[in-house]
Amino acid sequence: MEEVVNNGEIVATYPAVFVGTAIGGTIFEFICMIVCIVAAPPEQKTLLTTLLLVITSILIIISIGFKRYKVIVNSEGITEIPLLGKRKYVSFKEIKSIKIKGSKAILILGNGVKIYIDPSAVGHKEIFNVFYENGLIKSSFSK
Repeated sequence: MEEVVNNGEIVATYPAVFVGTAIGGTIFEFICMIVCIVAAPPEQKTLLTTLLLVITSILIIISIGFKRYKVIVNSEGITEIPLLGKRKYVSFKEIKSIKIKGSKAILILGNGVKIYIDPSAVGHKEIFNVFYENGLIKSSFSK
């Protein structure tokens, strides 16, 4: 999943390695739990099967979340599609402040909406540079 610039839009997403690691971890966990269930005594198989289903479900949700996360910046505003939850949108006119957190994450505050741009997202630096060049952010970090 790479950062895409088209029609004046910048799209930031998590790197493909995040998604691949989450999916690979889910498969590895599933195989390990199947081996444990086969080797376990009969009285523990129900508990281990339940544990397998719960852990696998959580890991699948996390994998879908990493695949789903996007921040889209275009000429009208900023849209965030978070890991979990509903889509958030704030137009440039509604932005009250843009802050840089200690981890270089960008926090955008506007009319009751908080949009968080993770520094590990591909496209984070391009979005930062757009904000900096337009005077929305007063400080910069090294490129």
